Amino acid sequence: MCEYCENGKRIETEVDNEGCMLVYDADPEYHADGWTVDVYANDGQEPPLWMYSFNVPCCPMCGRRLED
Repeated sequence: MCEYCENGKRIETEVDNEGCMLVYDADPEYHADGWTVDVYANDGQEPPLWMYSFNVPCCPMCGRRLED
């Protein structure tokens, strides 16, 4: 477990320009065994502009799976 998947801390990254990602439990109705990663642009707006979303089988920061 890490502060990103446990506490929802923003992952600062570059996505074309400066951006950030948020990692949280995937919606069990659509993807029960993984994490959802939302990518946002750091464009100075609050909340930031949403760019896209995808599901991954484990936390991209610590590698934890939901069954761990």
